[in-house]
Amino acid sequence: MAYLSFEQYTQNGHNAVAEPEFERWALMAEQYARLYTFERLVDADITDTHRRGLCELVDLLHNDEKQLNRALMSYTNGQYSETYGLPSKTVTVSLQQKVGALLRLYFTQAQLYRGV
Repeated sequence: MAYLSFEQYTQNGHNAVAEPEFERWALMAEQYARLYTFERLVDADITDTHRRGLCELVDLLHNDEKQLNRALMSYTNGQYSETYGLPSKTVTVSLQQKVGALLRLYFTQAQLYRGV
């Protein structure tokens, strides 16, 4: 059984990912959770709080790929103009840092502790 179903995703108020592509993103979010918790959590240990975090992670991963890692560099309102470019490494936070920060919000320190 997966950590997160599409019904749970939509019940938590999320809709960035359509049902046909949801399984891909949910599996990726689950794999990140398994990686960061060192596979210590079994399906029965997943709480509603964890699922909310996984919903956020699904949206983060989906939106990151959708933007192709490009950031909005400039925006003009008159005659509407947008410019996208690759973000500077000194200004932006990497996807891995965002994933780590998100999982630290929804999983306990004990679940994420390496034991080192």
